[in-house]
Amino acid sequence: MTGSNRKIAIGYLDAEVVGAAGLFLKRVKKALENDATAELKFNTFALVVDPSAQTVTLHQDWFACQPEVFNEPELIELIETARERIRNH
Repeated sequence: MTGSNRKIAIGYLDAEVVGAAGLFLKRVKKALENDATAELKFNTFALVVDPSAQTVTLHQDWFACQPEVFNEPELIELIETARERIRNH
């Protein structure tokens, strides 16, 4: 994704996380603890969690965005700071 597409991906993440950050974080962390790659489906996108690489790829088809890959610490931080970003907009 380009820089602007990355912002779109983070916007989708924020919208999904804002009401249930704890549950969202729990699902991602649980998937990262498994041995196999997992797909977590949400309302507006899907996350593909790769525990061996410790990455999470956000897939969404709207606006012709390409998948965006986040490393585990980056995604955790984005989840934990979603409410703050929403408030600042």
